[in-house]
Amino acid sequence: MSFFWNSSIITLTVAQPAAQAKPGKKEKRQKKPKDAPKKPMSAFFCYQSARRDALKKEAPELNHKDIIKVRNKLNFERLLVL
Repeated sequence: MSFFWNSSIITLTVAQPAAQAKPGKKEKRQKKPKDAPKKPMSAFFCYQSARRDALKKEAPELNHKDIIKVRNKLNFERLLVL
């Protein structure tokens, strides 16, 4: 809101809001550069990666899905013991 003095008449003007995008449209995200560094792995992923390597040595015939099932079973059993 601002006041303007114009030859003995005070004029009150209200700023209009900026034009908004249509409600159905989303703004496009800016793409990352291909050479941008990646985020470091979280502690959980570092732990799971180490466990995956150990399970792969114990049972090399397991595929990725089966390794995840075994890890989840071991984690569930460990929680029951606590």
